[in-house]
Amino acid sequence: MSKFKRKSQTAGYIDAVKNQQPFGPEQKPPLTMSLDEPPPIRRHANILAIDAGFSEFGWAIFNNHAPIDCGVIINKDTKKKDAYVSDKRVTMSSYLARSLREIYTGFDCRAMIGELPTGGAKSSSAAIPMNMATAIIGAVAGLVDIPCEFCLPTDVKIATCGIPTATKDQMMDRIILTFGGHCDEKIVNVKRTERNPKGFRRDRVYHFCSHTFGANYFEHIADACGAYLALADGNLIKMLG
Repeated sequence: MSKFKRKSQTAGYIDAVKNQQPFGPEQKPPLTMSLDEPPPIRRHANILAIDAGFSEFGWAIFNNHAPIDCGVIINKDTKKKDAYVSDKRVTMSSYLARSLREIYTGFDCRAMIGELPTGGAKSSSAAIPMNMATAIIGAVAGLVDIPCEFCLPTDVKIATCGIPTATKDQMMDRIILTFGGHCDEKIVNVKRTERNPKGFRRDRVYHFCSHTFGANYFEHIADACGAYLALADGNLIKMLG
């Protein structure tokens, strides 16, 4: 029988440290790390930032406090005249839930943060989609076991632009300035009217994360990125980001 097996586990551990012998399966490694060894490298996890919406759902993937990819889930209505309103909502809800799950699992995310609507709306027709989007997020987060943290639209505006009354253009410009990218103008021909006698208009086009978006889509991505800024001091991003 060997020397280590005759003694207790503690005694064998001490002898192994003194003699610098390799540790057997019953011994534990030293509690201290050599100063010559480099510290362990921290691996930053992917975090999904979202801007909740039922028809247009903005998202961005963050790693090490920088966006690496982004997009918008476009949840189109079926436009079928013979379909009931409830059937359309079921179809659109299913599509949004599956898309959100695929984005989260496809990028191997470890948490989800984002902007949720306050719950108030000018009309019931506007309140229903907002509440449905919030419910879908909660359902997907519960089924996939996603750690979540959310903020209000006012928090996003303050974190991004410093004021609670920031406009959409100010939000988008600030996100471009913070995370990189650029904005161009595109001339679009339109019908001549009294309001637009020149027959064209200038639309803003945003280039962000190797993608190109119109202002109507990039505003949702900007809100998702703003939500990350608003929650950057939270424990979830501090632990994983």
